[in-house]
Parts: sequence; C-alpha cells; structure tokens
Amino acid sequence: MSTAFPPIIDADGHIFEDNNAIYALIPEPYKNERQVVGQSPFPQLDHLHLPVGKTPPGAFDLSVKAPEWKQFAKDVGIQAAVVYPTFALGYGRIPNPNWAAAVCPAYNTWLARTYCTPDSPLKGAALIPMQDPKRAAAELRRAVTELGLTTAMLPSTGLRHYLGDEENWPIYEVANELNIPLAV
Repeated sequence: MSTAFPPIIDADGHIFEDNNAIYALIPEPYKNERQVVGQSPFPQLDHLHLPVGKTPPGAFDLSVKAPEWKQFAKDVGIQAAVVYPTFALGYGRIPNPNWAAAVCPAYNTWLARTYCTPDSPLKGAALIPMQDPKRAAAELRRAVTELGLTTAMLPSTGLRHYLGDEENWPIYEVANELNIPLAV
C-alpha cells in the first residue's frame, strides 16, 4: 500500500494588495489619482468588504506578504496555489474604462514580480479591464505570455454587459488560443 499523498493544489488562494506598489506601476496621467497614501486603486466589492477598525482575532492577517505565503506553501506541502486578489475583487465596478486599463496591467505586473516569480509555487490570476474588451484581450495575452500568469479573473459585478455578451468574445478567443481557464 502506497503512503504517498496526492499533490496539494490550492485553487483559490488570496493575496493582499500593496496599494502603494501598484500605484507606482500605474502610468501617467493616472499615476497620481489617489487622494491619500495607501488608498486602494480599486472600488469596494460590496458593503461587506469594508476595512473597518481593528482586525478581529482569528481573521486574516493583512500583514502577510509574499515571503510568508511562499514559506507557508512550502511548510504544508502545497505544490501550487492560484492566487486571486482580495480588495481588488471589486475591479469590475471601476466605471472609467481608461482607469481600468491603467490599473489592471499595474496590478498584474506587481503580482507577477511579487508573488509569481519562476521559483514560486504561487500562480497568478490576472485582472483584465473588462470595461474595454479589446484592451482586456490584449492585457490577457500580455499577462500570460509576458508575465507568466496562469488565468484571469472575470468580475462578477459591475460590468455594463453580461459576461456572455458578444462584445466579450475576443477575450474568450484569446483564452482559448492560450489554452488557459478563466475564473469568475
């Protein structure tokens, strides 16, 4: 009888965004859009995800960064983990397509550099600016072919059209061509 365990793959890991590092990667003229240092470049997903007061005992530790995540994966034997945003889950609620097209690539570059280095078990889920499907398709291609991210996360709320709308088909064509899954 074999005592080998099957590989552990976490298909729904989460990271905490470093807002200052993401803003540093946003191109002009959008780089200085925030009002206060540390402000998120992403809108709130809903009224349940507001950072209010102190973190309660037993809640996620928002100070966990990439080295701790990678060490945790090694310590418990996680071979791979697909990591998704936490506060950036609300990116579908960005009303300005130009802002979405500026912040999504900045997030993806930050994610790839910080969490998804070649030696990392962490595999990144890109954010693509679904507010402009042509730019979303181009960013999906860049995120996968240049940054090595393994999927993209489609927003569940906020878009003006349904995910199945024909205007989004170019995104699905790129995902099919690259042979990658998309997550909602």
